[in-house]
Amino acid sequence: MKRVFLATITASALAWPSVALAQPVFLTCTLTDQGGESTFDVQLNEAANTVSYFIHRNGMTVKKPAIFTPEKVLFNGFEIDRKDLSFRRDNTQSAFYRVTGGPAMDVGKCVIDREERAF
Repeated sequence: MKRVFLATITASALAWPSVALAQPVFLTCTLTDQGGESTFDVQLNEAANTVSYFIHRNGMTVKKPAIFTPEKVLFNGFEIDRKDLSFRRDNTQSAFYRVTGGPAMDVGKCVIDREERAF
C-alpha cells in the first residue's frame, strides 16, 4: 500500500506543470530624443509582468505593468526588442508631440547590465 501511495504521489508531482521563475533582467538603455540622449536603468521582471526603470535625466523611478511577448517587451509607450535589444518610445500619445509635431518615435539601444550585485 505504501509503495502504491508513493508511486502515485511521485507520478503526480512529475506530471504537474512547473514554471521556472526567471530572475529579473537588468538593462542599461539609451534613447535619442529632442533633448539629446537619455539613459535609463531598466529592470525587466517577466515573472511579475512588470518593468521598473530609472531615468537619469530627471532622477525619476517608475514601475509599470508590462507585456512580455516572444519578440518584445511593451510598457508605458516603450518597447524593447528581445532579439536585438533596440529600444523605442512612441510619442504619438504625448501632449508634446501633439503641440510640436516632433518625431513620432524616439529610438535607442539597450545592453544587458552584467554587474554582479551583492543583494
